[in-house]
Amino acid sequence: MTAAATKRAKSAKSSTTRNRVFLVLLIALFAIPPLAAWLLIDKWRPEGVVAHGELLTPARPLPAWQGRSSNNGQPNDANVLRGRWNMVYLSSGETCNQVCETSLYNMRQMKIALGKDMERAQTVLLLLQAPDSELSSWLEQEHPAMLKFVLDDTTLPDFMAEAFGSAAVDQGIYLVDPLSNVFMRYDPDVNPRDILKDLQRLFKYSKLG
Repeated sequence: MTAAATKRAKSAKSSTTRNRVFLVLLIALFAIPPLAAWLLIDKWRPEGVVAHGELLTPARPLPAWQGRSSNNGQPNDANVLRGRWNMVYLSSGETCNQVCETSLYNMRQMKIALGKDMERAQTVLLLLQAPDSELSSWLEQEHPAMLKFVLDDTTLPDFMAEAFGSAAVDQGIYLVDPLSNVFMRYDPDVNPRDILKDLQRLFKYSKLG
């Protein structure tokens, strides 16, 4: 084997090792108690092991929240997120700007791209205000399968702002596990392929959802 080939082989092995370590760390968020996960992930994170988004360590259970369907006004609560992996977008307005539209589109396409695992995931839009008639019509036309709820209060967005240290809670996509723990946030300009890669890794190694 030439020197160049040996170097490439070592580089590939190093990359594979980093990916495996990242998966172990991420799965640890759901497989062991929160304190142990915090010690493992926050105190021992090998150089080069990163997620594509902002990893919350430890993962935190969402607070109880109440809302109603934007379609028919039926009441609902945090239990709607249990049992599946959730891509969640928070919207603070009664309209959907370009960032919002792009994020919802990306969430829909990522779910489709999961293929045989698409039923393990669901896309969720949480609104702080009731949508206007134009937005309601657009959502039903473009995203009929997406879960859409109007929150009764600001409990959930306040929690997200505190957890991630960001006031712009409606500018990003959140990942919530089947046990209703939030563990990742992605900026709105993130490449959706990167989110998809994180989901595919989780689905490969986790039996949840």
